[in-house]
Amino acid sequence: MIMLLDFDSIIYNSVYKCIDYSEIRDIIESYPDNSREVYNSQILERGVATSNRIINETVEYIENTFTELLRVELYITACKRNFRYDIEPDYKKSRKRNKAVSIVRDYYKNGIAEYSDNLEADDLIADRARELGLENCLIASIDKDLKTIGGNYWSYYKKKDVDRDGYPIKVYKQQEVMFISENEASRLFYVQLLMGDRIDNIIGLKGIGVKRAEKLLEDSTSYFITTAREYIKRERKEDFWKNYRLLKLGDYER
Repeated sequence: MIMLLDFDSIIYNSVYKCIDYSEIRDIIESYPDNSREVYNSQILERGVATSNRIINETVEYIENTFTELLRVELYITACKRNFRYDIEPDYKKSRKRNKAVSIVRDYYKNGIAEYSDNLEADDLIADRARELGLENCLIASIDKDLKTIGGNYWSYYKKKDVDRDGYPIKVYKQQEVMFISENEASRLFYVQLLMGDRIDNIIGLKGIGVKRAEKLLEDSTSYFITTAREYIKRERKEDFWKNYRLLKLGDYER
């Protein structure tokens, strides 16, 4: 089994927790002439160390609970603008860039992680999974979008819990790897297409959330036709095709 690891969230998580505000103040006071260089070096050192630890924990958990891994492939989003901005200029408009993240990301761009100048990590993982065969790989991510590919999926998201003695700990919310069938992956895609994705500024249909979308598709013989009809009813036919292209993962569709 080959693990395709969505590394974006791991980098963000590692960077946001590696230095707190009090340490930033101490750096500025202690190194007034080169505080930026010292800060960057600390971000890089701690961010990489934390990211590597998370990788090791992820691999150990999967091999202990699911299967031996032949190798682990890391995927990152390293392009400033991808093809989706040509479809929708306001794509991900509300997202703020963190300069500290790019420091750690650049480290992994140096022959460690896979990336593209025009595609996001999700697209690269989707293409790679289809190339390998969905049964031969494990997609590891906390991103629900990657469930629309199908195949073996596992989220490395951790939730707060307590051990037997009552001490606070964190455990994986998803204890076992799930296999997502081709039909289920398709259904999840069209649920998302009906809803849209506010985080990425992809505007779906007004008044349709998860439950409403699932209800619409429940007895559908064609998810595509059912979803298209809902867009057409609201006079948003062009938005159907635009959102379809924005949400569809991989390079094979374009």
